[in-house]
Amino acid sequence: MENNETTRITGSMLAKIAVGLILIIIVAIGFAACEENDVSKEEYFEIVSKQQVNNRISIYVVYDKETKVMYSLVTSPSSAETMIMLYNPDGTIRTYTPNV
Repeated sequence: MENNETTRITGSMLAKIAVGLILIIIVAIGFAACEENDVSKEEYFEIVSKQQVNNRISIYVVYDKETKVMYSLVTSPSSAETMIMLYNPDGTIRTYTPNV
């Protein structure tokens, strides 16, 4: 006779899973509920360019005022903002150099 091992989910395992899911939901709601004015972006970033995709989505190219590292920032009212660091073709981090 073969010995087949089966995994049984016990009540304590279900409780741990439920607590974990509740914590994840609370953290997600906390991030989603943050107001846009919590920290002023203009305090830390300078806008290089802005492109309006439609009435709802905006794409910015910005740089950190202190480090000059450049980022792409996508904003829309229905989702969280997405910020992506920009890289040069050779793989180095792109930094802002003003046109002189």
